[in-house]
Amino acid sequence: MEISGHPTTRWACTWHAGPDAGACRPIAPGRHVLGRATSAAVRADDPALEPHEALIEARPDGALMITQLTGRSPIRIDGVAASGTTALTPGSWVEVGNSLLSFGPPPTAAIAAHVQAGALLRSPR
Repeated sequence: MEISGHPTTRWACTWHAGPDAGACRPIAPGRHVLGRATSAAVRADDPALEPHEALIEARPDGALMITQLTGRSPIRIDGVAASGTTALTPGSWVEVGNSLLSFGPPPTAAIAAHVQAGALLRSPR
């Protein structure tokens, strides 16, 4: 489904550990650099990340792929070192630098409303 000529975002990247823990960024269709460069579309402040660590590709068919571009340590997907271009599935855990990310559907508006001004607001327990 498209709204105003823009493809629907099917994926989001959520940081669970590392300097950006709690952040969630939508992954629009297309190719996006993951890294600490200010020009990276999926940017993190993790000093263990290279400026252009990986390429994330959200394909028109809904597939999400990741390719390591550079880095001292291999990207690990669900605990296994990635080699070449690797498909991600909803709920995939990605270890890169000192960060732990997951990829899945974007949060609903109700969940997204709890993230304001870069801070994660948790419901009382």
